Amino acid sequence: MNCSIHYWQDATFRCPHCRRLFCADCEQVLAQKSYCPNCGEEEGKMMALRAIVDSAALKIQAGGLSPDQVEFLIEEVKELVLDLFPGKADTFDLIYRPRFLRLAREFGG
Repeated sequence: MNCSIHYWQDATFRCPHCRRLFCADCEQVLAQKSYCPNCGEEEGKMMALRAIVDSAALKIQAGGLSPDQVEFLIEEVKELVLDLFPGKADTFDLIYRPRFLRLAREFGG
């Protein structure tokens, strides 16, 4: 079987997301898994998103933030997320803002 991009090279792995075959030149390793260039880029963005959101959640859970500080943190996180996923402001406001506000209520922010 040949690589989906470099058709003249033998495939060395199957991307776990798109299931297509690729050669070693295409391989992007993230978290000890091999991805194709497209899926590797997307997985990298998702890993960054999780790190950004988890970090903000931990800051809120630590307590001691005023409501204004929580709102400022949420807006900072939103900007970082929109850098990764442009045009997804509505999705952020639907999914992450309520989670952060719930944590703030729960942990006194």
